[in-house]
This record gives sequence, structure tokens and C-alpha cells, in this order.
Amino acid sequence: MSPSDRKTARVAFQGEPGAFSESRRHPTLGDWITTVPCPTFDAAFPGRPQGAADALLAPVENSLAGSVVRVYDLLLESDLGIVAGTILPIEHHVIGCPGSSMDDIRSVASHPMALAQCEKFFVAHPSQARPAEDTAGSVRDVIFSR
Repeated sequence: MSPSDRKTARVAFQGEPGAFSESRRHPTLGDWITTVPCPTFDAAFPGRPQGAADALLAPVENSLAGSVVRVYDLLLESDLGIVAGTILPIEHHVIGCPGSSMDDIRSVASHPMALAQCEKFFVAHPSQARPAEDTAGSVRDVIFSR
């Protein structure tokens, strides 16, 4: 992207605003981009060819849970290529309703990759892991469901 494009660059990512991929926008691409949230990886990848985005931020590897296989599949199916990489330390938090405690947890909703990263949590705090499209979206649902 040329310097003149930097004022209007749109970068697609999977998830809600606040998702881990979106958090890489500043260190990876700078403050001059606009992020384009997409509900799934399948929705994010066509963004550039269809003109909805100029670039894409997507995870490909995870040190705890392994490869993000769907992203690799979509890369192979598209004409997109990897132009940069970065390491993003991930730290998960349990977010619940006000007044609740760890003993009140019956289920945890998050993206399947995030659930896989939290294996030690589920051993220490047995609860139902509920896969969701997006971790940030799961937080939104908890906050606004009460």
C-alpha cells in the first residue's frame, strides 16, 4: 500500500470489534487503517476480492492449540498471500455477570480455538465449553444478556 492509501486502508478480520485479530492492527499496520469486522473466516476472506477490504488479518498458528486449519484452507482456495507475520501473546479472562463467582460458572462460550487454549482452566473449573463464532462476540452476549 502506498502512503496515500494509508488514510483509507480497510482491513478485514474475523470477529467482533475487540477481537484478538483486530488488536494487531496498531502494531502490524498502524493507526491509519479502518477495520472491517466479519462474523467468520469464510466471510472475511472474500472481503478483499469483493472490494470490502484492502487486506486481511488472520491467525494461522497457535502455540497451544495448533494450526488454524480453516484459515489455511481459505488461503489455499484464494489468491491471497501472507505478506507479514507477527506474534500475539493471548491472555484469556473469564467474564461473567455482575455478582457471579467462579463457583457459579456452568458454561463458557468462546471461539473453538480459544476454548482449546484454556484446557488447564477446564481441568481446574469443570464446566461446559460452548463453541461460538467469536470470543469478543461471546463477551458481548454475556454483558448484554442480563
